[in-house]
Amino acid sequence: MMSTTDQIKTMNSGTISNLEDLTIVWLDITIDNSSIIWSKRQNLLRSCINYIRTFTDESECLKYISAIRDERIFIITSGSMGEIIVPQIHDLLQISHIYIFCSDIAKHTQWSKLFRKIRGVFNEESTLMICLESDTKIYLSTLMPINISSSNERSLQDIDEEQVAFLWFQLMIEVIYRLPQTPTSKREMVNECRTHYIDNPVQLRMIDEFYNKYTANMAIDWYTKDCFLYRLLNKAFRTENIDIIFNYHYYLSDLTKQLTKLYLDQFGNKTGTLRVYRGQHMHKDEVIKLQNSIGRLISINTFFSTSTSCLVATNFSGNGEGRSQNIESIIFQIEIDLSIRRRPFGKIDQFSSNKDENEILFAMGSIFRIESVELFTDDIWLIILTLTNEVKKEVEDLLAYFTKHIGAQPSLLELGVLLSKTGDYQRAKQFYLRLQNELLENDYDLGVLYNNLGEIYRKQSDLDTAMKYYKLAIDELTESPFGFIDRWFGIVHSNIAMIYDTRGQFDQALIHYRCALHIIERDDDDSEGELYSTIYNGMAAIFQQKYELKTALKLYEKVLKIELSVLPSSHPSIAITYNNIGQLYFKMEENLKALENFLKARSIMLSTLPNNHPDLAFLYASIGAIYIIQNQVSKAIEHLLEAEQIIDRSTLTADHSLREDIYRTLIIVLSKSQMIDFSIRAHLKLIDMFKVRTPPVENEIAFWTSRLGRLFSNQGNYQQAFEYQQIALDTIQKLPRTQENKELYLIIIDNILQTRHFDIALEHYRRLLNEEADTRSQFAGKLHNNLGVVYDYMENDLLALKHYREALFCYDNLPDTFVNQLSIIHYNIAVILNNLADYEGSRSSLYKTLNILSDHDYELRSKCHCLLGEIYEKSSNWMYARKHFFKAIEFATQANSHPQFIAKCTRHLEQVITKIEENDSTELESTK
Repeated sequence: MMSTTDQIKTMNSGTISNLEDLTIVWLDITIDNSSIIWSKRQNLLRSCINYIRTFTDESECLKYISAIRDERIFIITSGSMGEIIVPQIHDLLQISHIYIFCSDIAKHTQWSKLFRKIRGVFNEESTLMICLESDTKIYLSTLMPINISSSNERSLQDIDEEQVAFLWFQLMIEVIYRLPQTPTSKREMVNECRTHYIDNPVQLRMIDEFYNKYTANMAIDWYTKDCFLYRLLNKAFRTENIDIIFNYHYYLSDLTKQLTKLYLDQFGNKTGTLRVYRGQHMHKDEVIKLQNSIGRLISINTFFSTSTSCLVATNFSGNGEGRSQNIESIIFQIEIDLSIRRRPFGKIDQFSSNKDENEILFAMGSIFRIESVELFTDDIWLIILTLTNEVKKEVEDLLAYFTKHIGAQPSLLELGVLLSKTGDYQRAKQFYLRLQNELLENDYDLGVLYNNLGEIYRKQSDLDTAMKYYKLAIDELTESPFGFIDRWFGIVHSNIAMIYDTRGQFDQALIHYRCALHIIERDDDDSEGELYSTIYNGMAAIFQQKYELKTALKLYEKVLKIELSVLPSSHPSIAITYNNIGQLYFKMEENLKALENFLKARSIMLSTLPNNHPDLAFLYASIGAIYIIQNQVSKAIEHLLEAEQIIDRSTLTADHSLREDIYRTLIIVLSKSQMIDFSIRAHLKLIDMFKVRTPPVENEIAFWTSRLGRLFSNQGNYQQAFEYQQIALDTIQKLPRTQENKELYLIIIDNILQTRHFDIALEHYRRLLNEEADTRSQFAGKLHNNLGVVYDYMENDLLALKHYREALFCYDNLPDTFVNQLSIIHYNIAVILNNLADYEGSRSSLYKTLNILSDHDYELRSKCHCLLGEIYEKSSNWMYARKHFFKAIEFATQANSHPQFIAKCTRHLEQVITKIEENDSTELESTK
C-alpha cells in the first residue's frame, strides 16, 4: 500500500495554498500550535473545512485576510481580539461568517449584536462545531459556478462576452479530458491531493484508498462522495484554473467517459421530455441577477447533480434557513428535450454513493435558458430552466473546427496551442516545458514542441531564444520519416521568417517564406489553407514595410480569399488579416478603408477572443488613432481607454514586451491629441514596466521620465516638469557615456532648459562639452548651439554669439544634413548682432538664413523678413523696409503665426508706408 503521509508531514502547511473554496482563520493570542489540545481542535475543524490558518497578532491576521481573493473566510476569534478586528474586516467580501469563542459570553454578546456576520458567541467547542457544520453545508451549496450570458454589457458593440470565454474554456477542457492516462499522471494527482491535505488524517486515508482501489468504473462513485475529489474539483472549475484542472485529468477522463456511456445507453435513442430538479442555496444578489436575465443563457462550468424527485431537491434547498444571512433557498426545475443532442448526463443511482436520491449528473459545460424566476413559497424560489445546445453560430463553428483539430488523442502540445491562442503565453510555455521533460529522445513530437516553444519566445520578443528553438526543431524534424517534405518544416521556416522580419532583415525573411511555400506546395493536403495564409500574410507585411504597398495589398487580399474559403467565418486568423489590411490602408492614409477593415476585425475578435487578449488592445488603439484623425474625440477616448483596460487585465507578465508595445502605441497615438491626463498615465505605466524588469532598464526609464516631464512643461506646470526631469537626469548620469546615452543626456538637458532652470542646463551642457574628445564633432556642434541658446535666454549676447559661431564651425562640413539647424543658428546670430547694433552683420546673417531655408518654413521666413524690415527701417531705407514687412506678413499668414506677431509687422508696415507718403509729398512740394 502506498502512503507518503509521514514524508509529507515534514512540510509546512502554512506555505501550501488553499485549493478548496473555504478557509478557517482562528485569531487568539493564546493559540499554541504545538499543544495536544490545539492539535485535536484542528482535526475537529478539518472535518468541516480543511484549510486552517492561525494568528496571534491582529495586524498579521488582517494582512492575510486582505490578500485573499478566491476563497471565503470563516473567522473564529477571541472576544477581546474580536472587538479590535471585526470592525476592520466585517464588510470585506471574502469574510463569510464570524464566530466569537471566549469564556465570558455576557461581556461579548452586546457589542457582537452590531455585526450581522457574527453567527454567535460560544464558550464550548461542541456548540461552535454544530453552527460551523451547518454554515459550511449551506455555503458550499451556493458555489455552483454559473455564467450568465449577456448581449448588453459592452458599450462598443452588442456581443456575448461570456460565450467567448465559454468557447476557449470548453476547448481546453476537451483537450484535458482526452489526454492520455498514465501511472505517472495518477501518481502526480494523488501527490497533489496529499500535499493539500497534509494535516487532515481523514482525507489522507481517503486519498490512500483512492490510489490503491480506484478503477475507471468507480469514477462517478468517487465524485458523489463528500471527500477531497468533489471539493477540489469544484474550486478548480469555479475559478476556471486550468493548472489545477490539468492535475486531475487522469480522473476527469474516466468521469467523462463513464457519464458519456450512461448518456448513450439511457438516452441515446430516446425522444420526449424529462424534468429534473436541483435544490441549493444561493446568495440573494445572484437570485436578483438571474431574475434580471430571463431569456438569457447560462452555462454551468462544473459537473452538477440533480434529482428526478422534487422532494429531494426541496430538502437540499434548506427551506429558507439561511435568509437571515442574505442566502436564499432555490429549486431549479430543468426541462429537457431528449431529442436534442448536447453535453452528456445520466442516471447514476447504481454508481453513486447516495443510492436514494434519484440522482442525474450533468457534465461540465451544460447550457440552459432561463425561463422564469419566481417565489414558489414564502421561503423558496423556483427557477425554471430549459436544457439547450444553443450557442452563437460563430462560437459553434469554431468549437467544431478546433475540436476536429484537437483529435481523439491530444497531448500537451494541443493544450499549449490553445493557451497561446488566448494570449496566455506564460502558461503555454509552462506546459510545453513540462512536455519537454516527458518526451523521449528522437520522439517526433519533439520537433513540433521546439517549434511551439520558439513561437512563445518570439511572441514574448525573446528572438534569440526563439531562433535557438527553431533550429532545434529543424534538427529534430530532419530525423522524421517524412524528411524535408514534412509540413512542419514549412511551419518552422515561416516562423524563422517572422524573426528576420522583426529584425528588419527583409530579404532573408522572404527567402524563408519562399522555402516554406516550396515545402507545402509539394503536399496535396487541402487543409493547409491556414498555413498558406500565414505565409502570405508574413510576405505582405514585409512588402508593406518596404513601402511596396500595392504588392502588399494584393497578397493580403489573396490571404483573405484563402481564409474565407477554408476557415470558419469567425476564425481569429481572419480578424488578423482584416487588421493587417487596415494597417496598410492607414499607412496609405486611406483612413475610411482602414477603419472599415479595423471594424471587421473587431467584430470577429470580440466574438472569438478573450476580452484580455493583447491583439484586441492593439486593434482598439488603431481604431482610436483613426478617430483622432477624424476629430471624433469621444470615440477616440472610448477606444483608447478600452485598449488600456484590455492590456491591464491581460495575463501578460508585468514586464512583458507586448505591454511595452501597447503603451508605446498609446503614447504615439495620444501625442496627436489633447488627452494629456491619459498620456501621463500611459507614460507612468511604461516607466513602471521598465522598473520591474531584471535588471531595470535605466536608459528607457530616463527617456520616458523626461518625456513625461515635457508633458507637464507643455501644460505650463514647470515645477512638476522639473521634478521629473531631475529624476531623468539623476538616472542618465549613472550610465556609461555611450553615444546613445550622450544623446539622451542632451535631450534631458534640453527639457530642463524648457523648465527655465538655466543654471542647471548650463552646468550640464558644459560638462558634456568638456567630456567630448572631438571638439569639432556633430555632437559638439549641438552642445555649442544649446549653450548659445542658454546664454541667449540669460541675455549674455557675447557668450551666446561665441557659442553659435562655434556651432557653425562644427557644422561647416554638414550643410545638407543640418540645413534646418544651420538656418536657425544664422537667425539667432542675426538677432544678437542686431541687439549689438551691428546691423550690417545682422543683415548678412539673415540673408544666409533665407538662402538655405526650406521654402515651406514660413514661420522662420516671416521672422527673417520682419527683422530685415526693422534694420532697413532704422536706416530710413523705406522702400526695402516696406518690401520685407509685406513678405513678413505674407509668410506669417501662411504659417498661421501668433496674431500679435502679425499685428507687430502690420504696425511697422503702416509706419513705413506713412514715411514713404511723407517723402513723396515733400518731393512733390520741392518740385513746385
